[in-house]
Amino acid sequence: MQKNDIIFVQEIAKKSWHQTYKGIIPIEIQDRFLQAAYSSDRLLSRLEKSLFLVAILEESIVGFANFSTVVEGVKQSFTPYIYFQKFTAKELVQPYYSKGSKCFQI
Repeated sequence: MQKNDIIFVQEIAKKSWHQTYKGIIPIEIQDRFLQAAYSSDRLLSRLEKSLFLVAILEESIVGFANFSTVVEGVKQSFTPYIYFQKFTAKELVQPYYSKGSKCFQI
């Protein structure tokens, strides 16, 4: 991910959350969480401190994944978000996992 990708990552997270939690978590609560978790400042920090990948298809960002070390190399986190209806999550997540697992020796 690059700094200019942040707005696209925010949009993917929003669409993904809204689709996944529709009817479960009120939209207002989702939006408050997304504003905090995916603020530009938070994403810039994650970009600097972790492996943050974007999936590009036909010149558009269609998904992202974030690998991070949670506690001094002891616990690791893999967070993929996909929002593209032509492909299954497996088709888009597998390349993320392959790249991240090599970097983090998962």
